Amino acid sequence: MKTIVLTGIVSCCTILLLVAVGLPPSNSGSFNHAWTIQYSEALSWTEPFPRNLPGLWAGFGGHDFFFYAPLPFWFVAVFVDPLCPRCGSTTEFAVGSSILLVASGFAMFAFLRRFFDSRPAAFGATFYVLMPYHLLLDWFLRQAAGEFAAYAFIPLVALGIDQIRKGERGTAALTLGVAGTALSHLPTTLLAAHVFGLLVLVLVARADGGWIGKLRLLAGFAWPAMLGLALASFYWLPAVVLLDTVSPHVLFDPYFEAWRWLYAYGAETPNEHFALTVSIAFLACAPLVLGSSLFARGPLLVWILVPTTLALFLNTAPSEPIWRNWIISKAQFPWRMMIFVDFAAGISAAVLLNSAASRVGRFVLSAALIAAVLPTAYLTKQVKLSMDQALPETQYHDGFAAIEYLSPEMNEALRRRLDLPELDHFDQGAVARSIADMATEFARTHPEVNILRTGTRSLTAVGPRDAKVMPLPVQYWSLWTASNSSGTALETRPNPVFGTLDIIAPAGGFDREPVHVSLRYRPSEVIGAVVSVLAMLVLLATSIRARRRKH
Repeated sequence: MKTIVLTGIVSCCTILLLVAVGLPPSNSGSFNHAWTIQYSEALSWTEPFPRNLPGLWAGFGGHDFFFYAPLPFWFVAVFVDPLCPRCGSTTEFAVGSSILLVASGFAMFAFLRRFFDSRPAAFGATFYVLMPYHLLLDWFLRQAAGEFAAYAFIPLVALGIDQIRKGERGTAALTLGVAGTALSHLPTTLLAAHVFGLLVLVLVARADGGWIGKLRLLAGFAWPAMLGLALASFYWLPAVVLLDTVSPHVLFDPYFEAWRWLYAYGAETPNEHFALTVSIAFLACAPLVLGSSLFARGPLLVWILVPTTLALFLNTAPSEPIWRNWIISKAQFPWRMMIFVDFAAGISAAVLLNSAASRVGRFVLSAALIAAVLPTAYLTKQVKLSMDQALPETQYHDGFAAIEYLSPEMNEALRRRLDLPELDHFDQGAVARSIADMATEFARTHPEVNILRTGTRSLTAVGPRDAKVMPLPVQYWSLWTASNSSGTALETRPNPVFGTLDIIAPAGGFDREPVHVSLRYRPSEVIGAVVSVLAMLVLLATSIRARRRKH
């Protein structure tokens, strides 16, 4: 009972801290503020997972959630916003994120209880929640909403793997863990596939039985993991298929090339200060991992050493060929592997407390905690600087979003307006102001278009009778289609000045006839949704079957 009460107190204090601070000033903080507002406004019964947000970019709209993982913002829109309708967007997002933070602790506790009593399990889960990279870097310094949310699902993946390792029936934990990670952050999902894939191979190699038994065990791991990916396919399938229709190239300038961040690489790191900050966060985990390796045995040692060793290797110069030639380069930053180091450190903390019954165990635990606190103290100073610079909610741009999800045509119009050779490195405030100026100028120069009805994926407008072009205040995208009331398809083209959508009049002119513009559901969206529904039915069926067998 004391353990539960203490864990509850720590959880409540953490929530209050995040809510009190709000959104720290960071690049992603600006995105998170706008996304929180616009996602909640776009959510409806007919659009339970909105992809196009009409309010972004000063009303030109943004296609961000065709590509960005929706779970953190969906969680806020569905559960937090209805309960606190008068709360500011920064407060809502902080509340939702802090709940996910606490959920990561409970998930870790559920995994650790398979190896420890409640006290060591709660100790390790608390460390997992409060590890420097998790709480200090991912929230206060980076505002990495997707990666921050993924922490809640990584322990579920581990729980499911351990259940299968022990031959227990049911696949829900692994399936939901994989699906939740994918719906939170695709780069973390990509890295998790490699970390847990290697870990599974080690566990299979250690398992008893011949080759047939090992292959069966391997298939036992693969099936629920694939089911989890299928469950999330309504999101990631169109995100992958349609990515070339926006501007992902801006994410792969030198700053985002993974090998440039490798330690001992021999070249200048894109951000020396942040690279140092990440290394200090690793040093906070290292004493726990090293100390626990003296006591951990069997699968526990595998859970600690595999993620840590792989993360260490993938952050140093010898891994350069992998980052240059393998798919994990899509994750952009090697230090994203810290999520798995934090996971290993949480397990290590539980091992150390469990070993504290002996004099040697108490000494190692004390030494590890002291060694971990020192680098954490330095990072706390960095957080204090971040908090001192926090912006009031009124200073965030409601319509500012991620530039990599702009259409190439809007990207080009913005580049010309800002007189930049490439729209890679940019001042966020300048971009937001430029988009706002574009919207004002568009409204002033095109007052004749009357928009009758608008939604997340469609609008109806009426233009001048004799006009040859109907300009709409909608960001151009090659996926928009237009037709008149008789169903005749109309030609669309990008406006070269604004990067917005122009509708070309038919031979007889518009004649004040309504024009219907829509983002039709793409084949990848339909296929992804069907696969997700089928996966959900399979998961329900297997769960019911497993429960019946238990009884």
